[in-house]
Amino acid sequence: MESDSQVSFDRDTATKTITSPIGDLILEATNIRRERTGIHARICVYQDGQITYDNFNLDRREDRLRLFKDAYTKMETLGKDAFPSLHRDIDLFCAAIFQDWEGQRFSFATYDGTEPFEGLVYPLRPYVLDGGGTILFAPPGSGKSYITQLQAICVQLGIGQDFWGVVVQRDGLYVNVERDARMMRRRDRMLAEALGVKGPTKLMYLHARGYGLESIARAVTRWSKQHPNGVIWYDSISRAGLGSLVEDTTATRFVDLMNGAATTWFGIGHTNRKEDDHIYGSIHYDAGEDIGIMLKSQQKEADLGISLTIVKANEGRTGPQTTTFYRLSFGADSLEFAKAKASDFPQAIPRQRELSESEQIEEFLKNNTTATPSEMVEGTSVTKKHISRALQALGSKVVLIRKEGTKHFWGLSSPYQE
Repeated sequence: MESDSQVSFDRDTATKTITSPIGDLILEATNIRRERTGIHARICVYQDGQITYDNFNLDRREDRLRLFKDAYTKMETLGKDAFPSLHRDIDLFCAAIFQDWEGQRFSFATYDGTEPFEGLVYPLRPYVLDGGGTILFAPPGSGKSYITQLQAICVQLGIGQDFWGVVVQRDGLYVNVERDARMMRRRDRMLAEALGVKGPTKLMYLHARGYGLESIARAVTRWSKQHPNGVIWYDSISRAGLGSLVEDTTATRFVDLMNGAATTWFGIGHTNRKEDDHIYGSIHYDAGEDIGIMLKSQQKEADLGISLTIVKANEGRTGPQTTTFYRLSFGADSLEFAKAKASDFPQAIPRQRELSESEQIEEFLKNNTTATPSEMVEGTSVTKKHISRALQALGSKVVLIRKEGTKHFWGLSSPYQE
């Protein structure tokens, strides 16, 4: 009998096969993860079918012993004779996971500067980037899911260049954790007809209404392995079930789960009732995304006007992004989709946020290098009464450059100069 066979690792799973004259016994660890107290996993024992399993901290001797005792109790006499060192095998299996799992998961890489490299590929330019994560955000009821499902169908079929400019076919999985499956089926058919698609959209759906992201992460990861160039469309972040949206740990956990489950992903987020120019919650949603899209909308009877504006782009920056407008026209059981003009839906035009007094001063100094308080008053809307307060609010961003008699010339400190 071979009791010390090699442990094989695959992302968050590990297996070990123990051979004997009567057959194999398999130890399998799934959902391996590092928690605050150590590495945990679900350990299963198989011999002609599952014997037993448990989920525990691998460093706890009592838990490993309990698993062994339960497995040994359920084994036939012949099995007990064939695997006399099962307790030791379980200990060694857990020890191997504890020692090697994280090291096996990651690889090292170097790059040859002489080799050609691939340029950026956008399955849906400029909203979806191969290898990147996108977050689209807007208030509730503004058409986020409709526009996202439309984009997903276009990418799945490689169509819609008239709407988006560039579309590269990629298989997609639309993760629905908000709506009834029948509602999504109806929308799929209506959106397909709006795009002129006669047959099936071929977009795959995972319906998990009421389930959090951690519950479905393994299913999403499995799909991604089968479709390495695919896109995960997640609707929506507010239903991820990871904790309070304003907590940094919730945001970082969401981004980590999405990055771990899929190479390319697109998530839908909501905004605050009072502020609709950024996603509601921790700033780490913004930090974790590669592309950020702000959606604005205006309802006109049966027409919904939608604008999409890129507010963040980590890669391929080409300057200020323009806003694109679309129209969704709703019938009883039908839908039409078309491009629109800004003048059609003026309320969907993104508002330019008014700069604070200190921000105005900062922008003025970026353009003028140095200036006196009097020049700042003339070049901004900051009053003479508030100029000192605005300069103090900038703190270390501004420094006194020089004095000429009674004139004081201020400028941006070196880290903030452009």
